Amino acid sequence: MPPKQRRICDFHQRGHCRLGSNCKFLHTNTDEPASPPPTPKPPKTPKSSSFSAANQSPATPQGSRRKPAQPPTTPTTPASQYVADLPRNTCRSFWETGRCDRGLSCKFDHTTRAQSSQPKSISQPTPPPANRFVADLPRNTCRTYWETGKCDRSYDCKFQHTSRSQPSSQPKTTFRAAPLVLGALMEEYLDRYVSGFSDGFALHSFNPGQVHNKLKPFIQDGSEFRTSQEMYHFASILDSVHEFNDEFEYDDGQSFLALVSDPSKEGIHRIQDILLHESVLSEAVNPDDLSFQRAYLPVLGYISSRWVLRSTLRRNINALYGLLHHSFEEVDRVLQSCIGSCMDKNSFSDSSTSVSGLRVFCTVAKCLFEYATHVKGAVSQHPCFADLVTNLVEWSEIWALGVFASPPRFNDPIADWSPESKSTAIDRMKKSIDVLYDVVAKAEGSTLRPAPPRKAEVLEPGSESQILVDKLNMAYDGPGIHHEGGAPRHDNDDEDVTRIQVVPTHGELTSFDDPYLPANIPGARHHLPGDSMERLVDIQFRLLREELMFVLDDLQKPSSVKTQLGTLLEKGGGLYRTQSGSDSVMFSMYTGVKFKNIDCDMRWGLAVEVEFDTPHGHARNPSSAKRAAYWESVGRKRLMQGGLIGLLWIPADTTAYDTKFYIGTITSFGDDLKKSAAASPDTLSLKISFFDSEAEVRILNALHKRRPDEEGIKVLIEAPIMFESIRPFLESLQSPERPPPSIPFARYLSHPDSGTLSDVEIDPPAYATPRFEFKLGCLFDSDQPVNLPLRPNDPLSVQDARDALKAH
Repeated sequence: MPPKQRRICDFHQRGHCRLGSNCKFLHTNTDEPASPPPTPKPPKTPKSSSFSAANQSPATPQGSRRKPAQPPTTPTTPASQYVADLPRNTCRSFWETGRCDRGLSCKFDHTTRAQSSQPKSISQPTPPPANRFVADLPRNTCRTYWETGKCDRSYDCKFQHTSRSQPSSQPKTTFRAAPLVLGALMEEYLDRYVSGFSDGFALHSFNPGQVHNKLKPFIQDGSEFRTSQEMYHFASILDSVHEFNDEFEYDDGQSFLALVSDPSKEGIHRIQDILLHESVLSEAVNPDDLSFQRAYLPVLGYISSRWVLRSTLRRNINALYGLLHHSFEEVDRVLQSCIGSCMDKNSFSDSSTSVSGLRVFCTVAKCLFEYATHVKGAVSQHPCFADLVTNLVEWSEIWALGVFASPPRFNDPIADWSPESKSTAIDRMKKSIDVLYDVVAKAEGSTLRPAPPRKAEVLEPGSESQILVDKLNMAYDGPGIHHEGGAPRHDNDDEDVTRIQVVPTHGELTSFDDPYLPANIPGARHHLPGDSMERLVDIQFRLLREELMFVLDDLQKPSSVKTQLGTLLEKGGGLYRTQSGSDSVMFSMYTGVKFKNIDCDMRWGLAVEVEFDTPHGHARNPSSAKRAAYWESVGRKRLMQGGLIGLLWIPADTTAYDTKFYIGTITSFGDDLKKSAAASPDTLSLKISFFDSEAEVRILNALHKRRPDEEGIKVLIEAPIMFESIRPFLESLQSPERPPPSIPFARYLSHPDSGTLSDVEIDPPAYATPRFEFKLGCLFDSDQPVNLPLRPNDPLSVQDARDALKAH
């Protein structure tokens, strides 16, 4: 029996086999003749038997030759024969002949030898097959990243991320101090420093592959910092992920943010280690000391960078600022001591890093502002917050005067800048600190510094505007404690709109006092300053909320409610009409309300399923199809999902409970209402999510018959308004994340008492640095080119441009 033939080694054919002589496959060169295949055994001669003899074909006459069988039309390659140019995972039969008997059921690629020789245009690099050998691939390097510069596994990849075009030259086993950029802050990059975010001051620019490789030792399970140098190394990684790093894209920055903000991973713990370090100094001398400039400042800068604050995933931002919240006492201690010591020595640099006070104040102010607006109660929970901000204002003023002095009293990198550049940078810094100051003052409920005196504007006597303002001032009745008698109208009447519940309360609905609706007119009396953004937000919130309230204001009118309610109860529901001055309000009332059950909804929370009488008319058509068609046609106007609906509950024993009115929103879909209408002509059912937990408790008692007097009369009142469409705007006006002073163009949106913006000084655009200029020559229709620059920061240039445009 001939020996079994060994298969030829594919790696040896490609010129590389790591196993060498230990390889179990055959090593032979392509030019060497392969050993011939074993000779096939001759077929066995069947034994003679009566059956076989009877079934044999007739004997061939002697002297005649039988024609041999024709070969198959499609040449085939024996399965044991090696095909040198056959690609992996390619069908052998289709490669050789262009045909395959298995058809679509074949698990291999159908490619012919002729097709593979044609050139292919590839627009983007594709990842190489996992089993393809790459001769120049370094050890422990990601094959996909080496070939394409991308890796879908991102930071979950366990291999080094180094591309062929950018080979790594860094040591693999030892840590070195992070590369530093000495003498930073160059005047030509002023637009970066006044961008409003902290990443414009970043000093490092590692590419994504380097960040991946350098970060791996710090995010492994059980990892921890052993030396200060490792902390500097980690801080330099954070300092490299920013929008001004050309090597990074937005998706790369978001992947990095998701990794370092994940509470279940180690990245966020390394940030916490730096924030809670016991010995952070402005001049680190001992090996155990940590430099404020090289470690602490980059961490605060990353937390307040654009890619972090503009992330669409709020949980990542909340994780980082939640970490700052729990570590704030230690952060306050570090900032107070380090900035104070830098002020004492008139320099923010240390022995190895040149740092400007501009970077320190802008970074700290931005970080504290975002912390105060992202974390509710941040200022009130930390008494030291106001003191830190007060010191920050004082320090920044002293530093600005020292930098502008001649000669400069501060050793600062921007001391040698031009006066225009220094003025622009310092003005932007002061504005960011002022906004932080206003937020803290509002949260403290007091004014930390006295407001500048305001000029009293007087309208022209006898004018229509003055007459209207006089009438409004005579009828003025302020909100909350400014109401007559110093007592609020009800439990939801407050002078601060952030403390007003968006959903009307029972006390508010049953109050006989008219709501406080301020006039949106310059010069009209208001409890907030006339030219402040807080006043404009207050007016917009109260007027928009009145759109939600006006359909429910007249429910508690005893003389009319008794008459109309009794009539509607007898009719089984209908339209309720109320007359308030010249305005007539109508809304639908549904009777026969019964509670069926309470479910837990993933979006709305607890949802109560109620059943009520079907209104008269087409809704009670005998045909189920027509009833469903009716509700489909009116579903966008009546009983729509997200619509506001109220439950008027009048107990049978009025001595036990007073009449209550509960507000909720409809959670049922339109299809649910159509199915309910098709099931019965007399009743409808839908689900409601109530805002008041008292309603849910009373409904549970009614379902379990714990209190028989809970039955009484229950009526559903549908308000003709889409509550969920107004609610986000009201909550946005209340949101602490966007305090009024920080709203863009606040100075121009607020109403001055004069009613005109002629006295308001218009600042240049935030992106306009001293060297920035507009090219206005394109505005002229002339055969000859016109050179008309406009530099927003230069008053003479602005005036020249105005004169030229007027003359044209």
